[in-house]
Amino acid sequence: MLNEIHRPHFEGCVLTHVMQEIKSRGLCIEGSEKYTDYRDQLISWEEYEQGVEVFCGSGALAHGLPFVKRVRSGLEPIVQDTNVSFSHNNQVRIETGQTVITKLKAKSDPEGLKILERYIADNLEPINILNMLADTEYWLH
Repeated sequence: MLNEIHRPHFEGCVLTHVMQEIKSRGLCIEGSEKYTDYRDQLISWEEYEQGVEVFCGSGALAHGLPFVKRVRSGLEPIVQDTNVSFSHNNQVRIETGQTVITKLKAKSDPEGLKILERYIADNLEPINILNMLADTEYWLH
């Protein structure tokens, strides 16, 4: 059974995920605005006005109200389904105007799980984590 982590491999894994999250804007670094300002990468209002029709594909979507109406009409069935299912959901409730989500109760382990875990631990061949990450990246892309 593995009881220690190879630090360089772990750091490589963590930094890879940090990089991906920063690129997807799922993670931000406090104080990073002092190095660069994202607003410098935005287009000017003049460029926006010139390209908005092309980007939106039609004049109707390029302006606020028609766009909002289209989005609302698409979301309305989802909202209705959510409202109907909400009363049956024991993990989510509204208290003083705030949504409260509680943890799901853990299910008990299925019979034979410990035997399976022991079998896997005894028979699984150890591999290098960097090789595993490289293989996974290759398979996915």
